[in-house]
Amino acid sequence: MVQRSVLGPLLPEAMLHVLENHGPEKFAETFLGDWDTPEVIWSREMRLLLIQKLAVHIAEFTPLLKVNNRAPYKYIPMPAIRYPQLEQELFCNMYYLRHLCDTAKFPDWPIRDPVRLLKDVLDTWRKEVEKKPAAMSVADAYEALGLSRTESHDDTKVNIFNRCLFFHLYI
Repeated sequence: MVQRSVLGPLLPEAMLHVLENHGPEKFAETFLGDWDTPEVIWSREMRLLLIQKLAVHIAEFTPLLKVNNRAPYKYIPMPAIRYPQLEQELFCNMYYLRHLCDTAKFPDWPIRDPVRLLKDVLDTWRKEVEKKPAAMSVADAYEALGLSRTESHDDTKVNIFNRCLFFHLYI
């Protein structure tokens, strides 16, 4: 689902499931709320991170649009957003497995299709076992962008270098 949707890089897969399976009203309710269940983990902090990343991505276009409301937007794909709250979570089928297994907090959480869930868990486990380490480290990526390996960099600076590199290579 993440690959099929334009929202895939922006939202956690669980949020896309809410939109696809429950419609726009339930999605809006979920998006504006705070959730910590086997089906959705979403919070105010995650929402603010999304807004911040979107603002950084379109930062150069906003002043241009104020000057000329017919200014064309040069499309640059937005990098995927990584939410720190989901770092240790494994989303499978339509559930966060850690929460689904927490029988103290969620004793009788309904599983819609247990056979499909089991198949998806086994498939996800197989993919996790077969994963290979990344070919490029974060330090190597900084060096490729022309940034210092030793100092820390904020997303705005990295995003600007990314755009410059994109324009240089493809335009």
